[in-house]
Amino acid sequence: MPPRRRGRDWVSKSDLISFLRCPYAFWQIDSGALRREEALDELSSQLIEQGREFHAAVASLAQPLAEPADLPALLAQEVTLIGVPVMENRELKIVGARDGLITAGGALLPIKAKSHRDVRRTDELELAFYWLLLDPLRTRQIDEPQGRLILRRDGVPVDIDIEIIPERFDEVRRLVRDIRHARRHGVRPRVCGCVACRGPLREQIRRRTRDCRDLTLIWGIGRMYVRAGARSAWDR
Repeated sequence: MPPRRRGRDWVSKSDLISFLRCPYAFWQIDSGALRREEALDELSSQLIEQGREFHAAVASLAQPLAEPADLPALLAQEVTLIGVPVMENRELKIVGARDGLITAGGALLPIKAKSHRDVRRTDELELAFYWLLLDPLRTRQIDEPQGRLILRRDGVPVDIDIEIIPERFDEVRRLVRDIRHARRHGVRPRVCGCVACRGPLREQIRRRTRDCRDLTLIWGIGRMYVRAGARSAWDR
């Protein structure tokens, strides 16, 4: 059966993280104006490949889910699942596939494997996104939402249990709203140091920020400061 077609309001975890890194580069890729490969340099490609290898190594240590049809019966049990299929929350219009989940008798705690050694804010945002994604399937509520990171330390996987704080859920919801707004209205270019903005988009951004007299042209003023400190005419 072919995958169900989704509209432009649907947001994935990859959308979320890509937008967080650079809204303008995300919009250029999402709209088809820029190829995804153009937003990667050699180091980025190496890190992605290392991540894939680590994910494969983690998956090899566990028993994968045999058939997607087995999933509903397993969710109410006490098992750890690896290789969970793509899921969606139709109310929130978010979609994605986790590396795995701890069923915890229906509480459904997401698992993410990351090839770095320390917990990052983006890791917590991904767990918050996946927690929301699992809501329609959750049959047991717990007081403190949590998930598990599998990090690589000294070359071996290490489990880290993470409490997902309310601020992370708020940030995920805001980013999802911002992504939908970007798809409808576009994104104003800002000077930043991402691969796309300092590479294939460099001249375009310089020209447009100069024409608009954008504050990020001033050394020391970044995208987040401008966004927090002032609304531009573009956003009105």
